[in-house]
Amino acid sequence: MEETKIKKGRLAVLCLVLAAMLGLWLWVKPGDTQAAAEEKTEETAFSVSGVTADERRAFLLQYGWEIEMPEMEKKTVTFPEKFDEIYTAYNKVQKAQGMDLLPYAGKTVEQYTYRVVNFPDESRNVQAVLLIYEGQVIGGDLHTVELDGFLSGWKGPIEETDS
Repeated sequence: MEETKIKKGRLAVLCLVLAAMLGLWLWVKPGDTQAAAEEKTEETAFSVSGVTADERRAFLLQYGWEIEMPEMEKKTVTFPEKFDEIYTAYNKVQKAQGMDLLPYAGKTVEQYTYRVVNFPDESRNVQAVLLIYEGQVIGGDLHTVELDGFLSGWKGPIEETDS
């Protein structure tokens, strides 16, 4: 009689474990785990297609930026073989957002510039730049062209606080 109670107890525990696993599987479906693994973090480089205008728009929307279409400017830019102080400083902005332009030294890339239409300070003329190499976003920035302007990663300028 005691063996039956132990078996029923083990069976109950096994059923609870299986129910928990099923619940977890339903909560995090197999497709969701792959999507979560592909989700970009601050520390990882983006590998996002920038072939079409819609893809470039979607890239900037990841950061919350709405842009005016079509682009304000499209041009080709050739990075120098060796980065000078200006390119090195610009690459620091890229590295802070998980990208690195050094592998593209000497390469020619497409540069797209868009007007940002939803920047919180509406008096600022804010532009977003995307650098595209072989159809992939490899870098870019958010900036203003005003004398008291800023240049930052796509998350936007970081407010400086007095401390």
